[in-house]
Amino acid sequence: MKESSPSQKEREFRSAGNPMSSQSPWLRIGLLYFGVSVLYMNIYYVPPLTVTFVRELGMTYLQVGFLSTSVMIIFSVGNIVIGVLSDRISQKKIMVSGLLLGFFCSFLFAFSSHFRVMLLLRAGLGLSTSCMIAPCLIYILSALPHRGSLGISGHVASITLGLSMAFLFTPLLAEILAWRAIVMLNASLIGIAIIAIILWVEDFPVRKTDSVRTHAGTPSRWGVAVLFGMLFLIFIQIGANTIWLAPWLEEKCLFTPEKIGVGSMAFQIVGIPSSLIGGYLYSKTRNLLYLGSVGMLLSTINGFYVIFEGTSSFGLILMAITLSRGGAFVCVGPLMSMVPQFVSVHVRGLTLGSAHTICAMGIMFSSFMGGIIVENTGEYHLLWVISAICVACSALTLNPVFNKKWGVPSSPDSCEGESSR
Repeated sequence: MKESSPSQKEREFRSAGNPMSSQSPWLRIGLLYFGVSVLYMNIYYVPPLTVTFVRELGMTYLQVGFLSTSVMIIFSVGNIVIGVLSDRISQKKIMVSGLLLGFFCSFLFAFSSHFRVMLLLRAGLGLSTSCMIAPCLIYILSALPHRGSLGISGHVASITLGLSMAFLFTPLLAEILAWRAIVMLNASLIGIAIIAIILWVEDFPVRKTDSVRTHAGTPSRWGVAVLFGMLFLIFIQIGANTIWLAPWLEEKCLFTPEKIGVGSMAFQIVGIPSSLIGGYLYSKTRNLLYLGSVGMLLSTINGFYVIFEGTSSFGLILMAITLSRGGAFVCVGPLMSMVPQFVSVHVRGLTLGSAHTICAMGIMFSSFMGGIIVENTGEYHLLWVISAICVACSALTLNPVFNKKWGVPSSPDSCEGESSR
């Protein structure tokens, strides 16, 4: 007897007595977005508290930097491991387990004073965050089989939201609360996410069928390799702007701390609507060739930052950095939603987890590259130009990517109806 398609199984499951089955899937997905955001808030409250840790705990700046680095290293490795697990066991169980780990690591961090213990707890937080990446993306694709690009773009926006809220509210809270109280407050948000997901997010049965989503006779590994390369290049640009924008505004544009804060915050926040706009337009037009080309063209503006040095026009620079950031994030969600279209269902989690590891590697590469360039030249020109060239190379790949010889479907939903092989 022929086995029913995965989407049919999931429709039957959603209608089988679950109290949330009659609700819009966006309610459940919104709770997952909340869980992702609060985890990223817990990751990024450390940079704004750097001076506090140095003064109150006697840490060096290098040690505080390691508190953030340990999270990213474990997160990068954990994405692959958790991706493998999410292909085999319940996504909800993995996400709840990850949130529980994040809650305890963050809560215990508030009572720690020894560097090694704090480093270990931060590493645990990195692992917990990886538990919310591949499983969450698989859940989104299962709940939104025909709007996956919009759902994944929302996931990207939730990451940016958590990061932005950490940088915005942590300095404000530090004026009235001790750092331990701030950490406990962030941990309590994870606790709220745990309760909400346990109560109101239904689980999906683990898929057992195999459906290779490529053109007939075309090896799927080419599509995955090309998309991984595109994401890596784009995140070199994103990382360069994220890490080195504030120092450039201070050293070369000679802006006041107030203007630097406004510029940095606008730069972070613009990624949220840009991600949503990109996902929405792609779900409507099904045309990444034009959407991606426009987005990547805008993101290459950072290659011309040098012409703004010495100018007093804060508004002009603000427009340039927001357009550059927005252009990059318009592309991220649609590209990420394409990744699972080239692989079997039983390795989809591994592929999505690996994609996020590739993105993290792009950010770490840009951090390393920027440090070398700025330290040896004292200038940012080469950094901006190289990062813009990376995005331009990614844009040039769009044309061959959507040629049939690469085996790339024209949209992320174009193969949803394919039968299992």
